Amino acid sequence: MLSWVLGSKASLPSLKTEEELAAERGPRTTVPQLDPAKATVPPPPEGYPLHGLKSERVDAARRLLAHVEKSVLHRPSGPDDAAGAAQRAREAAWADLACCVRYLRATRWNYDLAAKRLEATLNWRREYKPDEISDEEVQPEAECGKEVISVYLVPARENTKTYDRQLRFVVYNLEKLVKLMPPGIESLCIVVDYENISVATAPPLSVTRRFLQVVGDHYPERLGTSFVINPSWYLWVLFRVVGPFLDPVTRSKIHMVNLKNLLAEDAGDDSSSSSRQTLPRSAPRADESHETAADPTETAVLAAATAAAAAEEPQGKQVDGTGGWTDIRKYIDPEQLLSDYGGKYPFDWKFEDYWPIITKV
Repeated sequence: MLSWVLGSKASLPSLKTEEELAAERGPRTTVPQLDPAKATVPPPPEGYPLHGLKSERVDAARRLLAHVEKSVLHRPSGPDDAAGAAQRAREAAWADLACCVRYLRATRWNYDLAAKRLEATLNWRREYKPDEISDEEVQPEAECGKEVISVYLVPARENTKTYDRQLRFVVYNLEKLVKLMPPGIESLCIVVDYENISVATAPPLSVTRRFLQVVGDHYPERLGTSFVINPSWYLWVLFRVVGPFLDPVTRSKIHMVNLKNLLAEDAGDDSSSSSRQTLPRSAPRADESHETAADPTETAVLAAATAAAAAEEPQGKQVDGTGGWTDIRKYIDPEQLLSDYGGKYPFDWKFEDYWPIITKV
C-alpha cells in the first residue's frame, strides 16, 4: 500500500533553537521516497487478481472484462484514426482484469451496477483526461507542498483559490501513485495533517464533496487506509456535513492520530495518555468564532453543523463509523513514514528538488 500526505507540519512545542533541533534530527533529505523497500512489498498472490475468489465471482470478473472490451472501449472511427487507436490502447490497459475486480468489489459483486459504474468512469476519463493532466497546468498547486507523494495532504499550506485546478492536482497525484504501485499493490494510504485547520483555512465544502465523489466514483477500492493527524474541532463539523456522502466502508478506513500525545508518551510524558483518545473540542476557540467561509450558504451550513456538534458534547468520543484512534506507526513501516509524522524518513519539503522527480513519474 502506497501513501500520500496532506496538511501542516505537526510538531511538539520546543524551546530549543533551530540549530539544536537540526543537530538532533541528523541528516535530512529533500528527495521523496517513491520506491518502497522490497522487503515491505509482498509478491503478487498466486492467481492475482482472481486469487481467493469463488468460481462465480471469477466468472463475473471475466464476463465484465469481455463486456468492456467488446462494448465499452473507445473504437476508432476509421482505419486511419491513429489517435483513436492510441486512446483505445490506453483504455484497454486501464480497464484490465484487476480493474474489473475492483469495480465488482466496490459494488458488492452487483454485476450490472459494476458495469454501469465502470462505463461511467471510462466516459469521465475521456472527458476529464486525468492521464493527460500536464505538469505545467498543476505546478502552481504543487509549489507550497500541500500534497506530497506518497501521499501526504497538508491543507493548512493551501496557496490558491483555483478550486477546479486544485481538484485536477489531486487527480494528477492519484494517477502518479497508481503508476508507482508495484505489481499486486492496488490501494494507497492517505495521511492528512489536520492541525490548525479551521473554516478559514479548509477548502470549501463543495470542493471536499467533489473530491470525495471523484475518488469514490472513479478510483474505487483504491483507498486502503486514511490517517487524520492531530484533528482539530473542524473535523467533527466536517463529518457532520460530508459524512452522508461517505460510503460506510470508506468511512471505516479513516483513523485519527493524536501525534502530539504519541510523541509525548515516547518522550516519557505520561500526563499525555489521558487525552490520547479524545477528539479536540467540537466548538472553535473565541478567536476562531468569527471565521466564515467564502460562500454565505456554506457559512450557514457550517454554523448549523458546529452548533449541532457542540450540542452532542463529542469530547472523548470518536467520529461515528470511522476506524477510531490509532498509532499510525502500526500501519506504515517507520522507514517509509516521514519523521514529521512519527516515522524515520527524514524528509524536508523543497519544491525545487521535489517537483522534477515527480514530473518524471
